[in-house]
Amino acid sequence: MERLNSILRDPCFLENIRRTNEREKDRIFCRHGLDHLADAARVLYILVLEEGIEVSKETAYTAAFLHDLGRWVEYDTGSDHAKESAKMAEGLLDRHGYGGPEKEVILLAIRGHRVKGAEGILTDAMYRADKLSRPCITCSSLALCKRFASGEKAEIEY
Repeated sequence: MERLNSILRDPCFLENIRRTNEREKDRIFCRHGLDHLADAARVLYILVLEEGIEVSKETAYTAAFLHDLGRWVEYDTGSDHAKESAKMAEGLLDRHGYGGPEKEVILLAIRGHRVKGAEGILTDAMYRADKLSRPCITCSSLALCKRFASGEKAEIEY
């Protein structure tokens, strides 16, 4: 987890998290700060273990910690934060020693984390972890949330 921890201390990573936090300071719905990233990482790794997905703990955690890196860009420009996050993540991955197939698995998971069944061995699990990591059952904005507009019940699974 040494490479991941070096990313988490990287000024570029920290600045992007700060920008997202700033734009979400008055948001009533789910936020995308470090708490969410850590929760998503833990749930993703549980899914990796339960489903026998052949990636390392560090690979799974890295994908989860970077999956919303460009969230603030979506607020500012309307562009897809998954694609923006993957673009930003690429430089961080290069600087911190990720390469080859591992880097591609991470980038696919980030790029596809908003689309159920998207390409990549980790991507669908990342999609699910992003959703499952949310404690929606206790959310004060649940009645207003578009995720539950069709009557789906909020439940805790992980």
